[in-house]
Amino acid sequence: MEEHVRDENSTFTWLLEPENRSCGMALNVPPYDALDDLLVPDGPYAVGGHHFTNGATWVESVARSLALAANVRPALQDSGTEATNYAVGGARAVASYPCHFNLPEQVSTYLSDFPQTSSLSLVVIEIGGNDVRDALVMAASGQDPAPAIVNALGNVADSIGQLYAHGARKFLILDVPDIGKTPAVRSLGQTAVYVGGLISANYNAGLLSTVNGLQTHLGIIRTSA
Repeated sequence: MEEHVRDENSTFTWLLEPENRSCGMALNVPPYDALDDLLVPDGPYAVGGHHFTNGATWVESVARSLALAANVRPALQDSGTEATNYAVGGARAVASYPCHFNLPEQVSTYLSDFPQTSSLSLVVIEIGGNDVRDALVMAASGQDPAPAIVNALGNVADSIGQLYAHGARKFLILDVPDIGKTPAVRSLGQTAVYVGGLISANYNAGLLSTVNGLQTHLGIIRTSA
């Protein structure tokens, strides 16, 4: 077992950054008071692991079946020695989205808590769905969504590289779902459905290319889903 070096405040150091001091950590209890135009709450569910469900997510269910439940407990609220789940609902791959605990912050906080990762550990990264949704909103307002996707993929690559530099060798990198199939996007009409599906597919194609490049360059053992 790796030595745990987290102190009680280290996981919240991002709140001390000047741009984050007014954010707090929004938590919700359904029915949500604040939903955006695509019916997404302004903060994760207050019960459980900082996500938008009131039950276990897929990674929590899988970990339980492998007797690894402690590893996927939410690191931002767990004071134990094994919690390494830094995911928070609403996060983006990009660092610039305000008042959310985004992928760069998740990785930097994890590395602060766990400076070295075992080469036997499986690192799971599931990110990008919110970036794709943001890109769809950009497209709907007449902006080019491509830079948002490029920036998101660049941060995914940077995060994998950081984790690799600190010992990680096995990664499970997940595609984003087709947001065009979500009820909120479908309610906007066929154009939104088509564009949402196209942006999702473009992100996934870029993710595959990014991960293949990293696999060749770094020799990562990759499991895709």
